[in-house]
Amino acid sequence: MEKLKNGLYIPILTPFKENGEVDESGLRSNIDWYLELGIQGLICTGSTGSFEALSDEEMKSVFKITTKQVSGKATILAGTAATTTQKCIDFSKFAESIGVQGVMIVPPFYCTPTEEELFHHYEAVAESIGIPILIYNNPRRAGVDLTPEWLVNLAKRIQRPWWVKDSSGDIKRISQIISLAKDNMTPFIGHDDLALLGLLAGASGWVATAANIVPEHALNLVRATEKGDVTRAREVFYQLLPVFEFIKRTGKFVSVCKAGLDLRKHVGGTLRKPRLPLKPVEQEQLQILLKGLGLI
Repeated sequence: MEKLKNGLYIPILTPFKENGEVDESGLRSNIDWYLELGIQGLICTGSTGSFEALSDEEMKSVFKITTKQVSGKATILAGTAATTTQKCIDFSKFAESIGVQGVMIVPPFYCTPTEEELFHHYEAVAESIGIPILIYNNPRRAGVDLTPEWLVNLAKRIQRPWWVKDSSGDIKRISQIISLAKDNMTPFIGHDDLALLGLLAGASGWVATAANIVPEHALNLVRATEKGDVTRAREVFYQLLPVFEFIKRTGKFVSVCKAGLDLRKHVGGTLRKPRLPLKPVEQEQLQILLKGLGLI
């Protein structure tokens, strides 16, 4: 099994047209921009990609568009989460069949599965595909918390390489996973405002929501930590922190990223309800932040 590369992964948006359809040309254009910058990895149909708002056919269409547009120039992961194990397997097998290099899977949401049910869920998916799985721990949205102890137990029971995107908000998780799991479970940091601490603690990757709109700066942060240039990494992180805090404060990560892409003359597009656009005051605040970074 090929391993996931380290580095920056952008959970890319799914842009929509005014009529509500997926904007294929916009998606391709955004991908081209990220590739030109040298982004190491792209993740389609994650939370930022509005996977919950997509039909099954739209999900598969976004897999195809992303894979074809990237064309081997970066690592591609597809979010294949679903409320049932079988549906997750179906998405994951389809993703593998068209050349996606890995899948990202948040626990089945709403049903709040037990630890044993979660084990069987990930086991069934792992047995059905031969590409890497990035487990997505997001307790706030999934309703369950995949603790370091549970992750280590999973890695022991199912002998294959594992990766985990930790969005628990507890920075200690990165060092705990590394210490307990050794090389059997590779952590990525999933909280933008903990990116610097997570990378310095040993996270092998950063899945960065804000990188949708500030990809150059996010890439600079990752490259600085890879070189061991902590001074430069701190400088870039504190430049980006107001953007991270704005996204967190509004709670509208998809709306912010869409507005930010539009402000940067790329393709954010419309939203599918119940999501709404930013309020005028929020739009103005975002514009000020991007101007302060010299991006617009």
